[in-house]
Amino acid sequence: MNLIQRLHSCFDGITTATLEDLRNLLEKLNLTMDIVQDHITEPQHLPYGRHVVYSNEYIEVIVLNIPPGRRTALHDHGESIGCAYVVEGELLNRNYKLDEKGTPVKSSEQHLKSGDYYVAFKGQLHIMENKGNARFIGLHAYTPPLTNMSVYEDPASW
Repeated sequence: MNLIQRLHSCFDGITTATLEDLRNLLEKLNLTMDIVQDHITEPQHLPYGRHVVYSNEYIEVIVLNIPPGRRTALHDHGESIGCAYVVEGELLNRNYKLDEKGTPVKSSEQHLKSGDYYVAFKGQLHIMENKGNARFIGLHAYTPPLTNMSVYEDPASW
């Protein structure tokens, strides 16, 4: 079964999901690089490649490609929660909280590698950075689909 068939088999009919549900659904996909390979896109207008491979009114699934030395902007996911699976590579996920002045302050970080899962809870601010020498490929599932995301000033500019 190819990736799109697996996604439909797994996510069709799902109208609500918790973070734990999303992780369980991603685990059921039994992902390998061979399955995801055809859906990887190279960066265009962003510093990373982003390909929506499944979407309905309840769930959105994205293949993310972050090349070596690149990262996302500091952002949240609006009203969405999410779970991701590291298909290939490594990632530094830095989490932030807003202080009393509304300034993002780093609160934690996770080093993730191939085979790891990680979550994005509602309201989470974070930067995903590839500090390695090889690309990072992840499959990310969000509910509801991503809308009203906020992007914050780059902490490197402070």
